[in-house]
Amino acid sequence: MLAVDGNSSVWKELSQPSLVAITENAFSSLQKFDGGLTTNTIVLKSTTKASSIEYKTTSSSTLKGTEGNTMYFPFTVDNDSNRCLVTTIAMNSSGVTITPTWKVGSVTQAFTMLGRAALTQTSIWYLVAPTVGSGVVSISLSASQYWEAGVSLFTGVNQSTPMDKFITVTKPSLNGTSQGQSYIASHAYSGIVNETIIAVISSYSNLTDPQTPSIDTAYSTQTLLWNSNSDGGHRGVAFFQPSSSSTDISALYPGLITSADPTWVIGSLKPATYVPDASGTLRLNGTAAGNTYTQLRSSAQPSSNMTYTLPATPPTTGQVLSSDSSGTMSWITAGIGSSTYTKTCNFVGPISVQNGTARWYPDQSVNITGVYINASTAPTSGPFSIAVEKNGSTIATTSLSAGSYASSVSAINISYTSSDYVTIDVTAANGAADVSVILLYTRV
Repeated sequence: MLAVDGNSSVWKELSQPSLVAITENAFSSLQKFDGGLTTNTIVLKSTTKASSIEYKTTSSSTLKGTEGNTMYFPFTVDNDSNRCLVTTIAMNSSGVTITPTWKVGSVTQAFTMLGRAALTQTSIWYLVAPTVGSGVVSISLSASQYWEAGVSLFTGVNQSTPMDKFITVTKPSLNGTSQGQSYIASHAYSGIVNETIIAVISSYSNLTDPQTPSIDTAYSTQTLLWNSNSDGGHRGVAFFQPSSSSTDISALYPGLITSADPTWVIGSLKPATYVPDASGTLRLNGTAAGNTYTQLRSSAQPSSNMTYTLPATPPTTGQVLSSDSSGTMSWITAGIGSSTYTKTCNFVGPISVQNGTARWYPDQSVNITGVYINASTAPTSGPFSIAVEKNGSTIATTSLSAGSYASSVSAINISYTSSDYVTIDVTAANGAADVSVILLYTRV
């Protein structure tokens, strides 16, 4: 794929298949092909599984100060599910207003800014559910600058909160390692499993002919979106990779880095649905803003492979899921029959005699049929004793013998309604600590 070089009207080859972005006065400026861009290396490390997000295509371009303040990206958006356009911009100016839009026919949609670096305006923008069709993304500045930008299309993106976890890294740590006239910079990024990292790097070099960044193809988790320079020593690169709870991002820069550079901005695309990750979890992201989620986790070593099949019909009010031995699940009505349930009252740490501190209000009528005691630290000088009360009156007592860690079940028969309450009083402690009192009951 060919793209115009920001330093001249010469066209050069991009490493990433893409649509071509051009300036307003350069639609017909194709003159010649000059292959072989000099490259440097961006190194990213991650071992995380990818999520439902899928990368489709990118269009990119550059402008230097004398070429105007608007980039135009001819682009086509197909009718894919959960689509999102992402605009990535690298520049070095604190006083510029940026306005990216997507226009198809008479419909114009504005991008939303995820975040920017305050001193450079290097930034990430997004547009969920862009209008389907062939159109133009335009990025306008309030003043001309040396800058680079790209527009990328992703599918499988959360449409309520498409991006989050934005951070700015100004001058990442330089570890002092040099390779010729290059320096290695790195940043440890705390990401979110199953999301997709989007990153933009903006930097200057004191080289007369600054090299253009690229990725190291040895790292299969990393994908280049665009990379270019816009003359004046400024250059930018944008890339994406799967996120994880800890991701090491490193970059190798050609030439010497100035005192204010480089600047990185990093954000995450959130998937519309989550897939299991390597730790055996299934994470369902909340629909509201923020990073909260509901997660299901497999046991560390299941005794055998198991598939649970959900019912084909919805439940009625009050029903719960039940499973047979093959994993086929069905809806059953809870709280009816002779099934025995447990209610645990915990006393944490060293215990003293106490009344009324452990109380339970049943949410329906129940019959308490038994009680037993477990202790992490056994009583020493005598038994650990409790009283089971109904509405403040003692109904039954039981104890854990000195030197014992678990008692046998004491059979009792106490009926409670939803307006009653159960109290466990400690009548003798005798050195016991971290004790659990377990009530056995049936629902009426």
